[in-house]
Amino acid sequence: MIKQRNNMKSLKTHTVLILFSISVFQMIGQNNAPLFESNSPLKIVISTSLREITNDLKEREQRSAKLVVNNENGTEEIHQIKIRVRGVTRAKKEVCQFPPLRLNFKKKQTKNTVFAEQDKLKLVTHCINSNNYSQNTLKEYLAYKLYEVVTSYSFKTRLCEITYIDTLRNNRTIQQLGFLIEDVDDVAKRNGLKEFDGRIVNQEALQQKTLDKMVFFQYLIGNLDWAVPNRHNMKVLAGSAKELPIGIPYDFDYSGWVNTSYATPPDAVNISSVRTRVFRGICRVNNYSETIEFYKKIRPQLEKALIDIPFLTDKSRNYIKKYLNNFYDILNNPTKVKNEIITACRAEHKHTYSK
Repeated sequence: MIKQRNNMKSLKTHTVLILFSISVFQMIGQNNAPLFESNSPLKIVISTSLREITNDLKEREQRSAKLVVNNENGTEEIHQIKIRVRGVTRAKKEVCQFPPLRLNFKKKQTKNTVFAEQDKLKLVTHCINSNNYSQNTLKEYLAYKLYEVVTSYSFKTRLCEITYIDTLRNNRTIQQLGFLIEDVDDVAKRNGLKEFDGRIVNQEALQQKTLDKMVFFQYLIGNLDWAVPNRHNMKVLAGSAKELPIGIPYDFDYSGWVNTSYATPPDAVNISSVRTRVFRGICRVNNYSETIEFYKKIRPQLEKALIDIPFLTDKSRNYIKKYLNNFYDILNNPTKVKNEIITACRAEHKHTYSK
């Protein structure tokens, strides 16, 4: 009887340990950052020496700023942060009047706020202070949201209604839309991976299933501004040494989906407009049949993301709806799939396809 009781106690102990281990395992990779758990626009006010920052395109020194969050319940959060210019193309005066920014939080001071667990965040800004460029911001934000539907190996984003206050120009204000992008380390943590710094020779060096989804996504949004070997507009994550790394795309402003006035196609591709789709995936034995079926399956979710996004004008909404429908017109037409995808695949990583 005593032996039986001891066995029962031992069983209970093992059960508790197993359940505890499962709980710990489930917590690994979870990101407890509340910033990206909501899709509602975040209202923020950034007060700083704005003109100094946006003109500092070479040295890109960090400057002090105050960021105030206006919560939906009427409360405020005040954060003392550092801010500086970031980016390449959009940080050129001839392209954008207002460059992208990087926000640097003091992580220890963000506890119990919407920015909890955040350290450094990219802020995608409006480029030029006009409604057309606000629409570009929204279309690029939507591209990120679509890729979240495609895979968890993606950057989460948060749309923001931003009031900029220039403290050195009589508190002059600018009100515009922008969005924050999840840090790559948090993407890696969320997926139980780490950023990979090893050599990536070509597309075949990446995990096939996620690569194929990414290639088709770039085709969906009409984006040619990316490359695997030099990690152009792409981060790479990896787990164990036995598994191939995973590519995660970002920066979609050169896509036909966003269709900015400054976007031009690469010289190597014989097209005149970024709105023209060009397939850049390598050739597959199964002709991407599994990936094509996957995208057909998630069409309702992609369309819902388009419906849910706020602030889009009817003109912008109709444009991207038409652009999305055109993608599916191709996928649902075997002849178009053959001509525009299968025939266009890059057998030796050198072939480009022009219409």
